[in-house]
Amino acid sequence: MIDELTVPEQHALSRVAPRLLQAWKLNDDECVQLLRLTTEEWDCLKNDQPNSPLGSEQMQRVAVLIGVHAALMRVYSGDISRVARWIAAKNSGAIMNGRKPIEAMLQGGLPTMLRIRRLLQAEVAG
Repeated sequence: MIDELTVPEQHALSRVAPRLLQAWKLNDDECVQLLRLTTEEWDCLKNDQPNSPLGSEQMQRVAVLIGVHAALMRVYSGDISRVARWIAAKNSGAIMNGRKPIEAMLQGGLPTMLRIRRLLQAEVAG
């Protein structure tokens, strides 16, 4: 799916990534780790510099994080501050095991991000 994106779609993901992660109030180190970028790549991305499209793996990560964000926005009725608090608050759920969701995603990588997205989408679906 990610490999089938058009160049404009790829650039759209590149533009939304920093906005999303900054809305979650993540620091630069967390953003670099979460997207598996170098510091220089993250700086280019967050400064919306030309020629800073993401690689296939990074685009997949952003797409999954958009799914997490969309589900949280539905759970919290569009309240971005509550979404940011959820990302940073300790959670006793099965996936997080007492960790903050951001810690779980950083430690578990893409597989954990996918599990969190599925969990939240199931919550939204009822």
